[in-house]
Amino acid sequence: MSTEQYIMYKGNGNFSPIQIRDAIECDQEARLRMLNKATKELRKIYLPKEVKTPGSHNATKAIVAFVEKKVLGTAEYSAIDKHVYIQGVAVDYQYQGRGVCACLLDAIETFAREERFEKLTLRVIEETGNVAIFEKLGFKVRKRVTSASYETPKGEAVIEVELEKVIS
Repeated sequence: MSTEQYIMYKGNGNFSPIQIRDAIECDQEARLRMLNKATKELRKIYLPKEVKTPGSHNATKAIVAFVEKKVLGTAEYSAIDKHVYIQGVAVDYQYQGRGVCACLLDAIETFAREERFEKLTLRVIEETGNVAIFEKLGFKVRKRVTSASYETPKGEAVIEVELEKVIS
């Protein structure tokens, strides 16, 4: 993925350029730290029924969003049939709500469009509140099911939501 430039609002009236690139070796520590922190927060809401290690997804690609040399966010994605499956999205807490996630997803969508994929897909647990975030970014709910893979820390059922975005 070529480096692309986006603009992020810092909150103080200034704008800073965000760049997106394929993750490289020197990004791995920051990526894993972000994924581990995000996972730790999510584990307060839901747990996998089978233990998984953050950052160990079978993604074929990982990208990072950065300003200067600071990694602000990361996302992983895999090309499956005619769609691109997105997973492992994490944004540094200090930069959440400032367009970093949107930049990461825009970059993945650009890749998918250039490679002629039909749609982007992802799954989230409804109880996290993340469905609304992805809907604001143009994703539509495809289906909601009681998760066979995840549950609350008390062992109660959670709803797994599959979202998709058709690439135009």
